Order: sequence, then structure tokens, then C-alpha cells
Amino acid sequence: MTRRCPERGSGLAVALAGGLAVLILLPLLLGSAVAGVLSTFGLGTMASTPAPAAEPMLSTAQLNALPSTATTFPWGECTWFVAQHHRVTWMGDAADWLSRAAHQGWPISYEPTPGAIVVYHRGGTYDAYAGHVALVTAVTEDNYTVVEMNFVAWGQEDYRSLPWPDAQVQGFIP
Repeated sequence: MTRRCPERGSGLAVALAGGLAVLILLPLLLGSAVAGVLSTFGLGTMASTPAPAAEPMLSTAQLNALPSTATTFPWGECTWFVAQHHRVTWMGDAADWLSRAAHQGWPISYEPTPGAIVVYHRGGTYDAYAGHVALVTAVTEDNYTVVEMNFVAWGQEDYRSLPWPDAQVQGFIP
């Protein structure tokens, strides 16, 4: 009498299914990782919305010329994006940036200026846990324009013009 081990057949099916899942998911996972690495070095593309007309506005060249920081913030987050275009010497959630910068001796302001980091409170329009940060690109008498990541969608860069004063703003790091 020959005994057949049922686990052998089902194990092969599971192994094949697992291998197939890896073959399907690996390019997707690597694609996201490669996109993040490429964008770190200014290569690759990300969808973005055009900047609204406002004066004076930082050009792409001026934005890219701002001092950046080698960062350990996760790619696609607002903190990662801002740290690519502004010197950041602190860590933590976006809503903690103003106090952490002040604690390190950085100047803070309560008025927007082009090139400054704007720090938003937790909640309201922004993440209830982490808050949000963006870069100010233009200021007029009654509004300010920001460029940011992870407001419209994760990993997506966009521009918004917001009314000033803005109750959701904690402050600015010039």
C-alpha cells in the first residue's frame, strides 16, 4: 500500500501561488522605491498641478537652489518634500517642526515670506495626528501660495493659494 502525502501537492500549489504573487508585486514595489530614489536626485517625474499666478513667486530654479538636507523622512510625505528644499536639522511630525526649530535656535515668524516653511496645526484640513508642512512660494496682501507634497495625494506635489491670515497656521520657519 502506497501512502500519499496530501501536503506535498498543496505545498507545491502554495509555493507556486506565492512565487506568482512575488513576480506580480515585486515590479510594483521596486517601481515605487526606484521612483523615490530617482526623485531624491532630481530624476524622474511626479504629477503636479501648475502654480497659480501670484507675485513674487519662487521659480523652479530658485526653489531647487534652496539649501536642502539629507533626510531620513519617508519619501512622499510633506516632511520629506520640504526637507529636500530647505535645511532641516530636526526630526518629528510636521506639527512639531515650529517648536523643534525654535528649540534649536532657528528664527520663527508669524508672517509668510517666500522660501519659508509653513507649519500647520494638527487637525482641521490637515492630518489629525501629524499636521502638515509646506514651502511658501509667493505672498500677496491677502493670500500666500505654497508648494507641498501629500496634500492632494500621497507623493504628489501641488501648489495652492490660501487666504491670509490663516487660522490653521502655527507659524513659519524662514
